[in-house]
Amino acid sequence: MNEELNPAWNKLLGESVPAIGPASRGGSKTAEQVRIQLKELLVADQSTEQRSLLINAAVLVWHDHLDAAHIIAQEIHNSDGSYLHAIIHRREPDFSNAKYWFNRVGDHPIYPQLATFTVAEVGPLFVKSGKWDSFSFVDACEKVTRNPGREPGNLVLEKIQAQEIRWLLAHFLGKNSA
Repeated sequence: MNEELNPAWNKLLGESVPAIGPASRGGSKTAEQVRIQLKELLVADQSTEQRSLLINAAVLVWHDHLDAAHIIAQEIHNSDGSYLHAIIHRREPDFSNAKYWFNRVGDHPIYPQLATFTVAEVGPLFVKSGKWDSFSFVDACEKVTRNPGREPGNLVLEKIQAQEIRWLLAHFLGKNSA
């Protein structure tokens, strides 16, 4: 799996990346802007209703609308919905709840790609026995959240999280993402 997003989806996400915590940042679109742009993209994508909901929630997470994304994610009872739910709780921050939801994810299809990426970025810090360790990443996010500031380590975590959300969105889009 090495899915990338096409230019239209990259434009929707924009240049800035989500913070590790719940903070909103410059460059985020309003929930209404997200809704309008998603409506146009999803008509062209021909996604199923559940995929559309997952895509919507992922883009809302990207643009810091955690409450709106949470309403959607908690109604999707599969690995993908659990993954989004976990990211939302990780960002809120509600770390024990994030770990609960990551436990429900199981072995997600983007984990191998995420493990390879993080080893290249920071070494095997978030990889155990060759597999992505979402719990270690949650722990690192918790540490950063308790000691706010944009230290170089925080920027690396944001980069990993941004790539995680991008690959999750590409996964939701399936073969239509290229």
